[in-house]
Amino acid sequence: MLGALAEFDFGAGRGRRSLVYLNGGTSGIGGGVIIEGTLLKGRAGYAGEFGHVRVSSSPARDSAGFSGTLEAEVTREELCSVLGLGRPGPQEFASALLADRSTKVREVVRRQLNYLGTAIAAAINVLTLPPSLEGVTITAAELGENLLSVGAAGLAFTDLLADPTIVRQDMAVAST
Repeated sequence: MLGALAEFDFGAGRGRRSLVYLNGGTSGIGGGVIIEGTLLKGRAGYAGEFGHVRVSSSPARDSAGFSGTLEAEVTREELCSVLGLGRPGPQEFASALLADRSTKVREVVRRQLNYLGTAIAAAINVLTLPPSLEGVTITAAELGENLLSVGAAGLAFTDLLADPTIVRQDMAVAST
């Protein structure tokens, strides 16, 4: 949810009316959906959790115990394993992945990208009417590692960002 808000307001979704956001990290795959400027929250705030979309008949389970889901099939752990990495930081992971040209790494990446494409296609099919597909673009997120902090800050300052004139004089900090 925070990542979707951050990218919508300050990143790749800036200036757009709607956004479907997917994020993969060490804890799994999440996401968010913003339609016509409104964040979809769903029951208990979990709308847009595309990691739990079933993409295969595999018995592999995700963090919620569901089998064959995007989160079960597309894992950083598997990529780290074929790359021979332990628990790399984001930069080390990205560098190693881009540098490795082995057949095994290519096979894993290709398979994971196919599953990711299946989930993205499902999101587009559910959230976009066929006549408007020409407006669909797939873009990389722009905000990097600070994404969630930016989203949280944006959420905290929503009213102020919408109308900077709401700051009252008694709230202003005087400098000396």
